Amino acid sequence: MSNKKSAFILISSGLFNVVLGIGVGFLLPKFLNYQDYSYYRIFMFYVPFYNLLHLGFADGVYRLYGSYDMKDLKDDKVIDSALSFFILYQLIVFVLMFITAVMFKVETVYLYILVSFLILNTNTVFRKLFSCIKEFKYVATFSVLQKLSIFIAAILLFAFSKSNYHIVVIFFLVTNILILVYEFYFFKDGIKLQNPFKSYAFKSFLKIVRTGFVIMFAYFLSYLILGLDRVFIEHNYSLVDYAIYSFAYSIIAVFLVTLNSLNSFIYPLLSRVHHDKIKEQYQDMSFYINTFFTVAMIGVPFIIVFIRWFLPDYVESIPFFIVLVPVILFQTHYSLKYWQFYNLRKNAKNFILVSVFGFFIGFGLNMYILKTDQPIIYYAFATIISLMIWISLLEIDFNKHFKIFEIKTFVYFITIAIGTTVLSFEYNLTYLIIVPSIVVFIYGVMYFKKATELIKTIYTSLIGGKS
Repeated sequence: MSNKKSAFILISSGLFNVVLGIGVGFLLPKFLNYQDYSYYRIFMFYVPFYNLLHLGFADGVYRLYGSYDMKDLKDDKVIDSALSFFILYQLIVFVLMFITAVMFKVETVYLYILVSFLILNTNTVFRKLFSCIKEFKYVATFSVLQKLSIFIAAILLFAFSKSNYHIVVIFFLVTNILILVYEFYFFKDGIKLQNPFKSYAFKSFLKIVRTGFVIMFAYFLSYLILGLDRVFIEHNYSLVDYAIYSFAYSIIAVFLVTLNSLNSFIYPLLSRVHHDKIKEQYQDMSFYINTFFTVAMIGVPFIIVFIRWFLPDYVESIPFFIVLVPVILFQTHYSLKYWQFYNLRKNAKNFILVSVFGFFIGFGLNMYILKTDQPIIYYAFATIISLMIWISLLEIDFNKHFKIFEIKTFVYFITIAIGTTVLSFEYNLTYLIIVPSIVVFIYGVMYFKKATELIKTIYTSLIGGKS
């Protein structure tokens, strides 16, 4: 499959996911009460923690087999035995954790989370393999199906006037089970499962884990940095507070869907790029991410107006949403740029050190807010401060590595942080027009030449497509 076709498929699925995400993001809080919506958001928040339990196996597969095709997989015996042991290991961990959870009588939502760990861990390994062999259409399809399952559940809630988060979660889990069944079927000829009790199965598993453990740990730290505020709010405030705060994150997630769909596409391509072109690719990535965010900022006023009209019960979440808007920028730089290029460098030492530092800053800020009994919006500010420090340090590390100085990126980071802070205190019509306009103006000044070339390219492509 050509790179252009792969990108088109992933971006198209991302756009479709955005449509579904908007529907889910606004319909679920409309049809679920605060309690049910809180449980749903808790489930969706903790689901990504499944990455911790695969011990880096999925990331090791991604790194080791990133340049493979199906024929190479068929000839490789390590993945056969390693995957066999991995499945056995997942089953053992799941049974032990589930029994422990039942014994301690945890709430049902946490049992759902444990079930999702078992399904999604194995699912992720296959998803990485699809990316390795450049079968991106499957990655895109599965992503759409996951989002579609939640959307259908939301429609059912509306149709039957129900407020029940269990329906949404069960639809999501069943969809992922069906996806997993198909993944096993697809790879039945490429990967032959072996006896997991053989010593070489464990050795093969360990080989891949050693390759991916550091990457997994770094990812886990990054997710904690982004999620510390929600952990503190979940355990120290009411379900209503959590519902209102996490709703802001659900809108942020809609913006991230399209670009995050490219995650599985970038590393396999970068691994095939000549090393002389890597620095250029890095700089181009900064430009495209900042371009995307500038366009996203234009949509912020419309979202605020829509929340006021469609979800009056969640108007209190608007200041949280505005403060957290830079998460879109920082998270996209992290997932599409830093994460991918650290994988390429195969040296995560600096990444982990910076991430640990970012985590402790975030933890310290959140703990201070809790102990001094500050307003909940301060948790959002703490997230932005820790994210900005973390991302800036990552940018500095890459600037040193490539021997460049991307002053534009730092200026853009600061502009966004200040602009959204001001807007969070005064989000009347005047400020809703002025702040995004300033962002667009500064972007235009910094990237005038590149932006002009991009507009010309898009315009030429559209005109060419019509002729």
